[in-house]
Amino acid sequence: MQKTKEDITRLEQRLERIEVSIRDNEQRSRLNNVEIKGVPVTASENLYTIVSKIGSIINCHVNKEQIDYIARVPQRKNKDNKNIIVSLHNRYLRDDFVSAAKKYHSIKASDLGLNGDSKIFVNDHLTFENKQLLNKAKSLAREKDFTYVWVKNCKIFVKRNPTSPTLTIKSDVDLKKIY
Repeated sequence: MQKTKEDITRLEQRLERIEVSIRDNEQRSRLNNVEIKGVPVTASENLYTIVSKIGSIINCHVNKEQIDYIARVPQRKNKDNKNIIVSLHNRYLRDDFVSAAKKYHSIKASDLGLNGDSKIFVNDHLTFENKQLLNKAKSLAREKDFTYVWVKNCKIFVKRNPTSPTLTIKSDVDLKKIY
């Protein structure tokens, strides 16, 4: 009986490592992608023009030749509001674009010549599982008085204060570090 319990524990740990590896590979396939949220859908929109306008606003221009593909994708909760996914040719351009958007702070639909004042967010393109993990980390960080939660290069980080160590969150197991 004891050997069976040990085998189950060992298999559970192995399964967890395999699941983390699969999630890492799925996320790695999105390393060149940018996710743009909050841009209202219009009938005759040109997604490249939208990305180009955002690039002009944040002072990080992206040429058509630097884009592998661009498309709208539905959200799980709100099928009508579709995010824009932009796959760029390299990660450095993606990093520059996301960083410039974060520094600009507030892009609105009206800045792009669109109706409404919805805020537009430019982020790393996380997998569904990592988005859920980020939300859990943010919630737990608020509860435990952590000051910083952020995503960089599609990885989730938390930090209690400016002098505390930075913790990387890769799975639900890592959330226990926040306690």
